[in-house]
Amino acid sequence: MPAFWRKRSLRFWLMAGMTTAVTPLLIAAAAGYYLHHRSITDPLIGVSVRHEAVLRPLMDVQLALWEVMAVVIDHASHTDRYGASDYEPTAAEIGAELETIASILEDPEETDRIAEARDHWRTASVLVRDYLGRPAQAAPAPIDDELAAIGTHINRLASLIDIQFDRLVIENETAHDEALAALSTSETLFFAAIGTSLVFIGIGVLVINRSLVTSMEELSGAAIRLAAGHRDRRVEVQIPHELAKVADAFNAMTGVILAQENALERAARTDGLTGLLNRREFDRLLDEEVRRADRYGTPVALVMVDLDHFKPFNDRFGHPGGDEALRAVAGLLQSNIRDIDKACRFGGEEFALILPESDSAAAVRIAERVRTAIAEHPIRIGAETASITASLGVATFPGSGVTRDAMLKAADAALYASKHAGRNRLTVDSGAS
Repeated sequence: MPAFWRKRSLRFWLMAGMTTAVTPLLIAAAAGYYLHHRSITDPLIGVSVRHEAVLRPLMDVQLALWEVMAVVIDHASHTDRYGASDYEPTAAEIGAELETIASILEDPEETDRIAEARDHWRTASVLVRDYLGRPAQAAPAPIDDELAAIGTHINRLASLIDIQFDRLVIENETAHDEALAALSTSETLFFAAIGTSLVFIGIGVLVINRSLVTSMEELSGAAIRLAAGHRDRRVEVQIPHELAKVADAFNAMTGVILAQENALERAARTDGLTGLLNRREFDRLLDEEVRRADRYGTPVALVMVDLDHFKPFNDRFGHPGGDEALRAVAGLLQSNIRDIDKACRFGGEEFALILPESDSAAAVRIAERVRTAIAEHPIRIGAETASITASLGVATFPGSGVTRDAMLKAADAALYASKHAGRNRLTVDSGAS
């Protein structure tokens, strides 16, 4: 993972997860609000406002036309119930309403229709005014032709008004259909937004799970493994930054514990003075090698090494000098055996060599090399130089014995045979092969 993401804090990942989950819902709500107003509410309100502005004047014109026709018919029937004086306010109202409608309409077809209606009204109003200006009793026959002309213009005007009414009805139905279609689209988009939101909510949960829950589970699992004694696995937490730091500290702590355990294990297996394997490890290794040799039919040799006259040496040079001699001999043992061989401090000034896959001839070669190295190696103790020798006893499996104790007893007997024979020599057990 890139360093940029590894450095992000827990707060960042929580905010990222929550934002990923919530943002689609907010976007869907905003888009739905916008779509609802733009495609449904606003068009319907616009149509309603326009219809309110146009329909009322159209209805007033229609009613006024009925009044005009009533005045004309009344005058034609020679009753004059209304009189010419009632005509002028109605005529003025029709002219004003038609002018209002013309100022509202923007569609060229509609404006042309209203313009034609106004022309018919201007012609009809003059005819009506002239017609009403004549006495009803003296109405000659040509007046019937004039009445027919008035009817023609008023009927055409009424027809144009009806056409505009029908146009408004169609607009209303179209707006309603469009609103229903937009509502259906909104519902589709709403459910799509809900589905998308659920997907993004899942992504947000995954982000939070990856950044927090998974990391916490990794840390808790590491703690359980550590408590169970497993120290070989590192905690791999990269995000968030805070838990990554905890993981690094946990790994460092595990490393310290492992180093301390290794140090304790080495201390339990090795001799503190010489660094060689101690007596407990010697017993375990010899028993293990004897079982392996018995299983696979291979030889194994044991060489016991005891320093000659070590007590007088220790009395002369003191315990520090004796310790220096023991360390020097330990180094010589290590440098003169093979990698598969094991050098152990058996106790006091006595050492042991475990030689896997070695018969008596191979063991003698290694033991003689060790004896010679010890005898020829000068040991510096302060300003003085001293030397020391060693007696060795060799035993092998299976010739000297088929158990650890039997081999140890045979090697120890061969060692003491070397002591009795004059020291600084090696003796091979008589049963060794």
